[in-house]
Amino acid sequence: MKQTLLFLLTLCLLPQLAGCGGGGGGGSTTASPSVITVTLSTIGTLSSGKLIGDIDVTLNLPTGVTVKASPSLINSSILVPNDGVIVLQGGAVTATTQILSATYVQGATNKVVLRLINANGLGIGEFARINCDVAGGSTPSTSDISITPNVASTTGVFDLDTAPLPGVQVASSAVMQ
Repeated sequence: MKQTLLFLLTLCLLPQLAGCGGGGGGGSTTASPSVITVTLSTIGTLSSGKLIGDIDVTLNLPTGVTVKASPSLINSSILVPNDGVIVLQGGAVTATTQILSATYVQGATNKVVLRLINANGLGIGEFARINCDVAGGSTPSTSDISITPNVASTTGVFDLDTAPLPGVQVASSAVMQ
């Protein structure tokens, strides 16, 4: 009986042992990133008594980088980033009187058009993170991600009275995961 049990146990384990490779494997492979997190921050110096009331910029994404988006409830031809794509940071998290408006524009380079209006004002620093997806097989570079102001101002950053803040601009940094 013991020999039969031992024989059956051995038969059960053989297929698992056969699947174990003996080493080799051919070195390491570098996997393409599947996610890029872009951090948006204001940089520069605010004049005494000034705060940021309005940030109006476009995040330009390289080929193969997208965000999850759905048709707007108001106009189905306009795409808006899904919940969790844009995550507010810093002072924008706790602000009680603000509006975040964002659209997603697909094209040769995909774009996230973002406008953040804060009636209480924001200081200099990080204000949003944008979670982007990378298409399989794509190898984007973080240096291909850029910011463009959406308005005549060269910075896309305005004070509480909607006057441009010339000493302040939006910067981005990106981390691939």
